[in-house]
Amino acid sequence: MTDENAFDVGHIRLRMVYTLIFIHDKESEQLLIGQKQRGALLGQWNGFGGKVERLETIAESAARELKEEAFISAPLFPIGFIQWVVTSPDQPTYRDVMVVFKAFTFELLDTAAAAAAAASTSSSLTPELVTVHKTLDASSSLQHPLDKGQVSDRKRDRITRFTPSDEMAPAWWDIDHLPWESMRINHKVWYPLMLADRPYRGIYWYETTRASTETTKSEASSSNTQRENAQEIYTEDPKKRRVQFGKNAIQTASRADPVQDLDVDMDLRAYASRIGISGDCYSTLAYTDTKLSEQSTEPVPSSFLDEKWLRETISKLEKEWTL
Repeated sequence: MTDENAFDVGHIRLRMVYTLIFIHDKESEQLLIGQKQRGALLGQWNGFGGKVERLETIAESAARELKEEAFISAPLFPIGFIQWVVTSPDQPTYRDVMVVFKAFTFELLDTAAAAAAAASTSSSLTPELVTVHKTLDASSSLQHPLDKGQVSDRKRDRITRFTPSDEMAPAWWDIDHLPWESMRINHKVWYPLMLADRPYRGIYWYETTRASTETTKSEASSSNTQRENAQEIYTEDPKKRRVQFGKNAIQTASRADPVQDLDVDMDLRAYASRIGISGDCYSTLAYTDTKLSEQSTEPVPSSFLDEKWLRETISKLEKEWTL
């Protein structure tokens, strides 16, 4: 099976469409993400987002989720398209899709309204665990609950304090110190692509099992298992994973990004290094067209993955989702 055929899963039933949103401050080299405040993923860090409703576009859903979870609005643009195929003992094989968005700037919603909304909900985490937004150095007596000194304001005029919602508590994290011990580690492979503004697509294959004491223990010791809810454990088959990315940064990002990078290939390699990933896969110069048909679990560049392809693919997904 070639890389191209690996993505051809349109015949599998579409169960759900999700969004995932990141705010990327390139000047401060930080990413705005949120910590889950309830549910089976309590305490985990990720971008913002959620399920797409039937009567809204995917872009509208992303904007809505960002407002509900972080009380902010942003000029979002699509950057990634992730599919995961799930086999389950309780139901036929199905396919979920996640569209990834990002932005470089944002605006806070009315703080009084945000505070009132937050006060009307009950968080499962104490405020002290989720509202640290100051630069911490080695001599400071304060510590971030997960990783000392990585949530910072970089000593410039910028928004560093956020009101937690009942779903997420937003915080800035330095890109080279993201809390991977509390994140989805098998998503790490495409983070450099997202950070370098390369359009990308990926496919993951999972098998579900019912949660039990035994599976919970194996979940804690394995990098390819994760809990999606209180009842199920998802185990990935990493050999089936495929990720492709565009050879050039998308133009929407270039127009919106206040920090212009001249060498996009060097930019991609630098981001991979920053988050602790090495390898020739994070360089378009390391591949020839003949290599694109090889089976590889590492990201490979694709000549047709660009902003136009991404928007057309999202449009097709919206039509399928609303049928």
